[in-house]
Amino acid sequence: MMAGLHHTWDELDSRITGIIHDTDEIIRYYSVDASSYTVMPKVVVIPADAADIIETVRFAAEKKMGVTARGGGTGLVGGCLGDGIILDMRCLDTVELGDGYVTAGAGASKGMVDELLARHGVFLGPNPSVGPYCTIGGMIATNASGSRALKYGSIIDNILEVEFVDGLGRIIRLPEMSGIASRIADLAAGTVRTGGVSKNSCGYRMDAVLSDLDAHKIIAGSEGTLGVVLSARLRVYQLPCRRILRVYKYESMQGLAMDCIMIRRAGPSAMEFLAMHASQEFLLLVETDGLDVPTKPSGRLVACTSDESEMAEWWRYRNSALARSLNSDVKRNLQPQIIEDAAVPIKRLG
Repeated sequence: MMAGLHHTWDELDSRITGIIHDTDEIIRYYSVDASSYTVMPKVVVIPADAADIIETVRFAAEKKMGVTARGGGTGLVGGCLGDGIILDMRCLDTVELGDGYVTAGAGASKGMVDELLARHGVFLGPNPSVGPYCTIGGMIATNASGSRALKYGSIIDNILEVEFVDGLGRIIRLPEMSGIASRIADLAAGTVRTGGVSKNSCGYRMDAVLSDLDAHKIIAGSEGTLGVVLSARLRVYQLPCRRILRVYKYESMQGLAMDCIMIRRAGPSAMEFLAMHASQEFLLLVETDGLDVPTKPSGRLVACTSDESEMAEWWRYRNSALARSLNSDVKRNLQPQIIEDAAVPIKRLG
């Protein structure tokens, strides 16, 4: 039992082998993440294994308390904050490479996964801008995507199997457990499938469940509300022989948007744009990693490189844009802007 632990948690402490924290300083630490929210939990549990998670979920159900799983704490909307029990998933960090897939624990950092995959010449398609700091569980909870989503999709397009603990403390494996998978598929059968966007994290993705073989996809983007993810099997890809990054400068956002429609047809692996507020100009980053289909954008080409370090620098510039924006607001003594994703069909982007 942890020294100084409040007697309220004696029962939970006797049921698990992991660590329980309820001191003021630890509670304050877990009350924040990368968002601008603060929610004070009652207690923090660092489970040693799946058995600890099962017991914690069952304890919470008995006491009518909420349970919130926490990974890297990199989310911008307070997804890993809660006023009940926080489950720090750091100990569930196993990573095992298979043939065309990787099986990773929810607490494994993407940096750890990337390092293993790179040694074997493969990579994970989704690449959130927070890079190596997020965890596999958090990526599944938020249906993470990143700059390569145009070619490689989001987590929902790459998840093959998932194992999680449901609200009753049962381990569920999908799509392996055919009875539950069939029930999910039946519920999804009446879903209206509008399509038209390349990224969608709005609510439960029932539209992605076309049969019981897709039942596991319901977990992607569910924000931990359907269970605590233990591990998942994710598709991996062979590293490309060559990547090329081109950067175009525009004076008109409308012109850039129209070019995106044309460039998209050439099959880029990544395409992102940045607004340069100081100069009222715009940058479009276009990366290809396969057949380099020629296009003629109206923007002025300001960089073209296949050098890995140069490309990494450009992408770091893009990935740090959010942090620079938030810091700028703080310097002006303003509240941070609300951060939200929006998706429209690319043909309507202009």
